[in-house]
Amino acid sequence: VSKGIPSLVVAAASFDDVLAITGFSLAIGLAVPQGNLAWELMHGPLNVIFGLAAGAIGTAVCALTLIWDTRFYRTLIVLILSQCMMLGALKAHFSGAGALGGLMLGAGCSWCWKKGWPKQLALGPDEHYAHETEADLAWLWGLLAQPLL
Repeated sequence: VSKGIPSLVVAAASFDDVLAITGFSLAIGLAVPQGNLAWELMHGPLNVIFGLAAGAIGTAVCALTLIWDTRFYRTLIVLILSQCMMLGALKAHFSGAGALGGLMLGAGCSWCWKKGWPKQLALGPDEHYAHETEADLAWLWGLLAQPLL
């Protein structure tokens, strides 16, 4: 646990889901074409590019712990940005990008908060920020989302 192996396993499993979503989107686009073939072929790589870009931008926003200086605000901004990524990507027909952006947001925030990056706009390094936010989101999941499944 101290070496981060469980986190690595969860991240790998989640990334596997993103690859499956992206592959399915590409396959269904080729099986039931709705536009030109070049656009359908570029849809998979664009999913990855847009997802990484959205995750990086979201991470940069969440890393500003001078603004998000309480546990509540950090949890709220992660929740809002991840939902905006997912819903925006679905609206734009890039569902894989939303999932990948959400994964990158979580991993990126954890890294930034642990390192205290960016130094001028952060309160400093704190390993507890990621654990607190994870606990809050897990509580919300158990309270709101999981009963609906």
